[in-house]
Amino acid sequence: MIAAQLKVSVESWDDYGQREQTRREHVAELQGGLELTPLAVVDYRRFLYQLADLAQQINRGIVLAEALVEMLRQQHIIVPAVDVIERMCSEALTCGTRQTYEALAAPLSENHQRALDGLLTLRTGTKGSWLIWLRQPPGHRSQSMC
Repeated sequence: MIAAQLKVSVESWDDYGQREQTRREHVAELQGGLELTPLAVVDYRRFLYQLADLAQQINRGIVLAEALVEMLRQQHIIVPAVDVIERMCSEALTCGTRQTYEALAAPLSENHQRALDGLLTLRTGTKGSWLIWLRQPPGHRSQSMC
């Protein structure tokens, strides 16, 4: 079917990939013709900051990945491999979460911060912290106070 569209013989397909430069040349032609650029380090950082801002509002990786792909398309940047997208979204989630926690903790006094940290200490005779106990529904037996 492709041979018919290109108006070449089917046998010429075997010869197509023999030249090592063929793929590189065709990728370069496609990039030029479609006005696409590869993802550069500068772009990576810029998109990471934008995703981190979004990650402060949304903590679902798939939503971040969709937003990233859309941003790349709008900027005419070639969408990188899935592992690069996953890494960028993971980093953005980490940065966004860190920024959220910092924004929430910044106005707290040292006493308040110590009190919150105290919720993470293990309760005597249990494997859970006070925070875990507080998150249990009322009447939950395995984490009772007694």
